[in-house]
Amino acid sequence: MDDMKKLGALRGEIDGIDNEIAALFNKRMETVKQIADVKKENCAAVTDGAREQEIIDKVTALAKGGNAKYMKKLFLTLFEMSRDYQDEYLGNK
Repeated sequence: MDDMKKLGALRGEIDGIDNEIAALFNKRMETVKQIADVKKENCAAVTDGAREQEIIDKVTALAKGGNAKYMKKLFLTLFEMSRDYQDEYLGNK
């Protein structure tokens, strides 16, 4: 396979992965919304630092090929978006 065909094939693979990520992100945010409802019913804070650290520890341990710092950055960004979404959904912003 020549280099440009290989590049096209790899980009096609990335496109498929991106579609999966988008679907999982939508599912995650729907779950975040449900969590916000439970937190509201129980007067619980949006932020749970201990839970976030637990997740960071777990996912960085799953990272392969030296990607732990990028995995951490990805999940810290997800947490920030989730908190913002919950705050907006609950009318805190």
